[in-house]
Amino acid sequence: MNRREVAIADMQCWVFRHAQREWNLSPAECSVVFRKYDLLGFISQCYDSLCDRSYQSVLSEAKEILQSNISQDEKQHYGKETRIRRLEP
Repeated sequence: MNRREVAIADMQCWVFRHAQREWNLSPAECSVVFRKYDLLGFISQCYDSLCDRSYQSVLSEAKEILQSNISQDEKQHYGKETRIRRLEP
């Protein structure tokens, strides 16, 4: 891996770990969310513009992507008390 690829992987790992903690998800649950909404792909594709921001800012961007894309069915499925529900605006 070159330096850029290492930097991207570092950002992806940090965002994943902190999303898991902040959103109170298990690694498996967080993995499902990240895959479904291609959050790792977002980081990889947009790295050049994201690298100037803090990792916390990138986590906020990931949360915004999720909030804007979560379906009504998912909102109903997860209900008021679930962890994903807290991510809604």
